[in-house]
Amino acid sequence: MGTSGSMDSRKPAVSGTFYPGNKEALLQMIESLKKRAHPLTRERVAGIIVPHAGYQYSGAIASSGFITLDRSKPDPAKHLFVIGPNHRGYPYESVIDGNQSWELPNGDISLDVSLIQALTKSGNLKINSMAHKIEHSVEVQIPLLLSYTEFRTIIPIIMGDQEPDSVNTLYDAIAPYADDSLFVASSDLTHYMPDAVARNIDSKIIDSILKLNIDDLYAIVHEGATPCGYGPIAFLMSLARNKGYRMELVDYGTSADSSGDKTSVVGYSSIVCYSQK
Repeated sequence: MGTSGSMDSRKPAVSGTFYPGNKEALLQMIESLKKRAHPLTRERVAGIIVPHAGYQYSGAIASSGFITLDRSKPDPAKHLFVIGPNHRGYPYESVIDGNQSWELPNGDISLDVSLIQALTKSGNLKINSMAHKIEHSVEVQIPLLLSYTEFRTIIPIIMGDQEPDSVNTLYDAIAPYADDSLFVASSDLTHYMPDAVARNIDSKIIDSILKLNIDDLYAIVHEGATPCGYGPIAFLMSLARNKGYRMELVDYGTSADSSGDKTSVVGYSSIVCYSQK
């Protein structure tokens, strides 16, 4: 379909580590995560922010977001963008995967090939399957997406550079399709801080998101906060600002909630973006 290592099907990179590699074990785990989730019911959902750590740590909070998305009865015919950070930071631009489908233990998901071709023709987005091959930020979302929603087609994008210019470039490329699309922004929050410190920093990050204050989000990041997917978050904030949507916190926690270790934690949130009209 494209260049830079595109194939027919992407194999899972973190199956058996971030989530169970066995289908039965994975489905059992997702069922247990569902019982621990705290979703909201909101209509006209445009997107969600969800974490992408190991399911034992962040899966219940991510489930809160996906169930909230599903409760809005979204049209599965809509385009679904799943946007995550490229943890390796290279390539610097935002890139799409060039495979036809992705394989997961609980099923396969197709890529929205026609829309991907249209996006790459614009020149603002490139295909780079090799970058996607080892990145987990989008992959971790897909087993949950398959379990909780009817979506079976996605547009996966990872961002190397996540600064405002890159967010604006990505937004300009996707904007013509935004009204017919839903968005999953993949990001954890504060990394490797004591629990109380992480919760304090995360409260400031979440406050900036709910207020749609992109400048504040970047100020917090540039002061040393460590949300890994602040670019995808800023993208969804830009959409909300431009469309008049609202952001609302669905669920929050840290890895200490599962591990009991408060000395060095990672923070996780689910946030829903929806129209009040």
